[in-house]
Order: sequence, then structure tokens, then C-alpha cells
Amino acid sequence: MRIFGPDHYGVLGLARDAGREEIQRAYLSAARRSRSWHALFGRGPARVRQAFEVLMDPHRRRRYDEDLDRLLVNFPVPPM
Repeated sequence: MRIFGPDHYGVLGLARDAGREEIQRAYLSAARRSRSWHALFGRGPARVRQAFEVLMDPHRRRRYDEDLDRLLVNFPVPPM
């Protein structure tokens, strides 16, 4: 399994069952918010764009979800 990167759903503030229209709306909103963040820290728009590209492509999203499922099985989140 590859090393897991950023949480694409978290970057866009989405649930895993989000549809294409919801992803597009979240992308536009996050892109607007990340402009000011980018001026301070430099990585905002790239992460937003990467999350959008992965979640909008059905094949890349399926692979991402499978990797995420494997990660959660191997390293479960403890209950709060």
C-alpha cells in the first residue's frame, strides 16, 4: 500500500458519499477560501485542486476509497 497523503474529502469538507455536483460546489468554495490561505502558507490551492481532480475522476476516486478503506482497517480510529 502506498503512503497515504492528504484527506481529499476533508480538504473539500465532504462526506464520502458526495455526488459530482456537491464536489463541484465544495471545490469552488474551497478554492475561494484557499486563496488567502495560499498567500500565507503556499499549499492551499494545490491541495484543493488535487482533491477535486481525484474525487471527480471515477477510477481515481475508487482507488482512493479502496486505499482509505485499507488504511482504516489497518489503523482504526479509536472511539472518542
